[in-house]
Amino acid sequence: MTSTSTRLICLAALYALCAGCEEGPPTFDPPAPDPARVDGGATGQPDAMPDETADAGAPGRDAMPDREADAMPDPDAGPAPDGGSEPGCVDPGEVIAVFATRCAFAGCHGGGSASGGLSLDRAGAFDALIGQASSQQPGMLRVAAGDVAGSYLAVKLDPDPPVGSQMPLGGMLDGGERALIDAWIAAGAPTEACDDPGPDPSDVARVEVDDGVVRLGFGEVTRLVARPVDADGAPVEAPVVWRSDNGIIAYSDHTGGVLGVGTGETTLRAVADGIESAPVPVVVVDATPPGASFFGEVDPMFRQRCAVPGCHVDDIEPGDLRFDRDPDRMWEELVEDDAEQVDRPRVRPGSPAGSYLVQKLALDRPEVGGRMPLGQPPLAVGDMQRIVTWIKAGAPAN
Repeated sequence: MTSTSTRLICLAALYALCAGCEEGPPTFDPPAPDPARVDGGATGQPDAMPDETADAGAPGRDAMPDREADAMPDPDAGPAPDGGSEPGCVDPGEVIAVFATRCAFAGCHGGGSASGGLSLDRAGAFDALIGQASSQQPGMLRVAAGDVAGSYLAVKLDPDPPVGSQMPLGGMLDGGERALIDAWIAAGAPTEACDDPGPDPSDVARVEVDDGVVRLGFGEVTRLVARPVDADGAPVEAPVVWRSDNGIIAYSDHTGGVLGVGTGETTLRAVADGIESAPVPVVVVDATPPGASFFGEVDPMFRQRCAVPGCHVDDIEPGDLRFDRDPDRMWEELVEDDAEQVDRPRVRPGSPAGSYLVQKLALDRPEVGGRMPLGQPPLAVGDMQRIVTWIKAGAPAN
């Protein structure tokens, strides 16, 4: 046999061997979920049944299982095979409370012109979310009951969502609030209270505060202390929130920090586990503290807290007010322009109480919309002090 014939025979054998490898049983990668099916139909439940046509005739695969074998697990069947368990009881009232305090503001998802047509006011929040198609992300439901990853609400609470900005605008839910929303969706997005007894009753029997009247000069800061105790008077570890009856007189940052804003009298209360302290009287008298610098102290603070994605920046501009402009233009918008929402100046030089800016920062329920910064904790008393002392000094451009 010639050398050329030998080469041809070897090449033919090698080709046959390789062709045989290609015709062997292929490996199988499961198809990606169809985004159009994540809502599970009208009920909003995840679709447990794969598309019956997706793998028809695929070589090397068994026939599709019947529907009974591939149905959703029985909610009364106990722990899942991987050792997990069914989602626990979630109080829908707590979920509504998060929406009410972090989302349902005029200009956002509340009032007559809710953003994106999504109102999260208490009465209709669940109807607007559960099983409803997302207008921003076709193929997803706002809430797909039982499917956190398939719910656009959960996607929008994450950083860098595929459309728009992270919610709430200018901030994010704290860890407990986010865990509550995820747990509510995973539990099937219940709209009625379940039979779970919930956590043990609080050990807080009362919240003690110091007796006597707190006296402050305008622009002066102090700090109040509250002590949650049980029925025997023993200290109890519980978070405390302070609230002012009139933030235009005595501003509270909810942590116990208090600032004198306007002359007059008001009261503050401390709340722990729903238990309220006795009222603490506060008297604020006139004083002339040093004024803060707008360019050196006030403007940088506004940029940090307000000029954030989704808030007072270019193309958003709620109330036609931006905090990402150069400082000179920012001063003009605050001092020389009136507020869009009400008939009064944003800043009235010499009068913090008469400035709409201060009202929006100091009152839990301002005349229009929600308290600023929207969806975030109130400004620390030190930041608020810079604003009110700057205004009291005449809101100078320096």
